[in-house]
Amino acid sequence: MSFLKNSKFRLIFQISRLLALYPVNLLSSLLPSSSNIWVFGHVHGYTDNSKILFEFIQKNNPEINAVWLTQTRGAIDSLTDGKFYYKFSLKGIYYTFIAKNFIYATGSSDISPLVPLYGRHLYQLWHGWPIKKLGVTSPETYPSPAPLAKMLMTKLLAKKFKQYKLVFCHDSITKDILTEAFLLNAEQCSVTGWPRFDHKRKIELESKTNNKNCLTILYAPTWHTDETTSKNLQDLTSPKFITFLEKHNYQLLIKLHPLEKVTNTFKSKNIKLIKDGEAIEQYLAQSTIFISDFSSLLVDASITKPVYLFGTNLDDYKLNRGINSQYIQVYNDSFNHNAEQLINAIESNSVADFSVSLETNTCSRIIDKIKLI
Repeated sequence: MSFLKNSKFRLIFQISRLLALYPVNLLSSLLPSSSNIWVFGHVHGYTDNSKILFEFIQKNNPEINAVWLTQTRGAIDSLTDGKFYYKFSLKGIYYTFIAKNFIYATGSSDISPLVPLYGRHLYQLWHGWPIKKLGVTSPETYPSPAPLAKMLMTKLLAKKFKQYKLVFCHDSITKDILTEAFLLNAEQCSVTGWPRFDHKRKIELESKTNNKNCLTILYAPTWHTDETTSKNLQDLTSPKFITFLEKHNYQLLIKLHPLEKVTNTFKSKNIKLIKDGEAIEQYLAQSTIFISDFSSLLVDASITKPVYLFGTNLDDYKLNRGINSQYIQVYNDSFNHNAEQLINAIESNSVADFSVSLETNTCSRIIDKIKLI
């Protein structure tokens, strides 16, 4: 089991880093900061709500000095039209120390461990539709079922999220879910809509939709801490499913979660593994059909295309991770447990229905909220 898949090791690492960098975070708080400098980043690269808001500011808000900090030096080579710096470069450290506003989408790993402890404003955009349970509502959060371990983890998680001035939510449903999951105050959650679910993004996705003569199925599973993804891939690369792909002239594109590593090899010309590090956005826009088990991308994809649920461990996932009550019925009605069920669902167009209301002017609303702080 890898380091990242072991919740106990992750917790030990987070606490050790917090303690080791405490003097730096504390002393850098004494430095003056500028409210016009907004620092962005994302642990999985140039993506998500953060990317959309960052690009919006560049085009529409010249009074804001928006900076993006990358996780690796090499990531900068593929980025243009903006201020991109490696987080541990001289400029990356400089902006980390003097910026007032920090915009996150997952957690502290998005930007830099050097962010000053005091005198700065941190904001959380969140990184996906909360289909699965999060925070204190999910059994997977806790490294041990022991009461003391659960109490310490709950306090650590609550402290972690109290650092955010605002946590932005898409609607009342997502507000309720995030408030419960991270023990937030109601005032801390601001309903602005998420840029990923803005009417403008739907128009952009539709404009990039692939030619109907080139039929592609995009499979993007969520991250699992066990061998579930490998088992699912065995079903999707079985002779039965390959025959289905060939019959309908489909190409299956497989995009694994950035934290997922598998050793499967795919010999069929109808199956392609998208390389690690490649952004999923272009494939999401161009695909004809989207398949996943519990990834929040199911909701993104449902804006413009049919989506199907597929996996081998629905009952286990409900028990060990949890699915929010708002989506239990969708899973009970539409989950496909094997390749044969998935083929039948696609051929009969039995799609999973993730109803989501698109909002307008989400980026402007978020910016206005931050400026008022």
